[in-house]
Amino acid sequence: GQRCYFIALEEVQAFEAMGNYTRLHTENGAVSVYRTLANIAERLPKEPFFRANRSWLFNTHYIAELEQESGGTLEIKLHNKLQIALSRTQTTAFKQRYKL
Repeated sequence: GQRCYFIALEEVQAFEAMGNYTRLHTENGAVSVYRTLANIAERLPKEPFFRANRSWLFNTHYIAELEQESGGTLEIKLHNKLQIALSRTQTTAFKQRYKL
């Protein structure tokens, strides 16, 4: 719309792909920006952000809980109650990165 928001990168708990838009999730809600998730991902620092799957990228500082799924993958629950399933490949990468 006609509003411009300034959000500190540290406040972003997750990024969600929505076609040519990306939704930024914070403690106070979500806003959308006209950029693809791939475009945003290439500009982010590797820490503390982690790509969960094709549609989600999250800030590891906001992990509230990890849950092992029946297929061996992980589900991440963030402080803002978002639940994000890691793909099989990313589950392996996450476990290696954080020595789980």
